[in-house]
Amino acid sequence: MKIDPAVLQRVKELVFREGRLLEQLLFERFFGHGTKSACLRALRAYQNGDGGFGNGLEPDLLVPASSGIAAETALFTLDLLSYPHTHTLSRLILWLEDIVDSRGVIPHPPAEMKKYPHQPWWNGPDETRILAVLGLLRKLGERDPYLDAHALLLAGRMTERGLPEPIQLYDYPLFLYALYTLEFPMRGKVLTHYRERLPAFLESHAEHHPLWSRYWHCAIPLLPAEVVQREAECWLAALEEDGSLPNPYPQLPWWRPIFTLDGLCLLSKHHLLED
Repeated sequence: MKIDPAVLQRVKELVFREGRLLEQLLFERFFGHGTKSACLRALRAYQNGDGGFGNGLEPDLLVPASSGIAAETALFTLDLLSYPHTHTLSRLILWLEDIVDSRGVIPHPPAEMKKYPHQPWWNGPDETRILAVLGLLRKLGERDPYLDAHALLLAGRMTERGLPEPIQLYDYPLFLYALYTLEFPMRGKVLTHYRERLPAFLESHAEHHPLWSRYWHCAIPLLPAEVVQREAECWLAALEEDGSLPNPYPQLPWWRPIFTLDGLCLLSKHHLLED
């Protein structure tokens, strides 16, 4: 697909007007003359001394303390860049080893969360986040025996309790874990379940464009090429006059440049945008 240079310029203006330094540098990396190392420097500003990530990397959770969702966001960024920076990942793994509890769960909420701005849904549990984090670590070539042992038990218990029917927008952690954990005994069952339901899921959540989001883009290899192409064309056609993807969460305007940039970078990464 070709993207009109005028459309790309409007996206750039959106990102530089409303995005953070990290988003601006990511845009330059994919569509300008930016570098991976510049993006990494911006990302590591969110990494704490304990090795975890926090400090508002997840825009809905502005507590400085490290959190599971901030770890996942950092890993998405490194994966988007195809940049498995060893030192950054090693420090993150040390944090995970230190904090994961006996159930294999990253404790939530993070320390002092309620003293900082956060969205109300972060007051609830976040027990499956570790599966998304470890799945992305596997994708980036990192694994840890201690964490793996806990996650295998957690993923097994989740599968035995029953797989999501139908798939919902935030049902991706188990999918990510199964996709990249070859030794997971129930891997085939989980992937078959998701693969069969992905087309209906994409249709029922069309306003979110999940295939071009940080949550579901890893499902692309499981889908027919014509479905991927159709979803890509729908994403591009949805861009508004100001260069923004329609935000399904109008009460959260800070996501406009992030969701838009995520999709555009993923289209480029998967070679669906022509030079």
